[in-house]
Amino acid sequence: PIRLASLVDSTSNPQTCDYALETAVTCYDLLNHSQRLAPNSATYLYAIQTMLQHLPDSRIRRNIVRGWYATACNDGVVDDALVELVDDDMPVLPKHSALHRTKRYHKRENVY
Repeated sequence: PIRLASLVDSTSNPQTCDYALETAVTCYDLLNHSQRLAPNSATYLYAIQTMLQHLPDSRIRRNIVRGWYATACNDGVVDDALVELVDDDMPVLPKHSALHRTKRYHKRENVY
């Protein structure tokens, strides 16, 4: 479901976009609180894609994406696709921040 949410056209009607956002957040939350499963790089990739597509560009959206990206870094599940998404669609990480250095480390060393 989270992958499908990320594929919903951003020009869809507002209810469809809201449903996509709700689906992405709910799937992430269920995985994050599961006893047997945990979010992986695809979880964060699709959740962040959904946010970037369906939330207007704003400080709030950037904070949400930064938070999820930081959590992915802390969980050790950052892969090249996630790094590229954040680099391409949201190049707002301060160049000398710990999060930026973590992102570069993961990209350079291919640590997942």
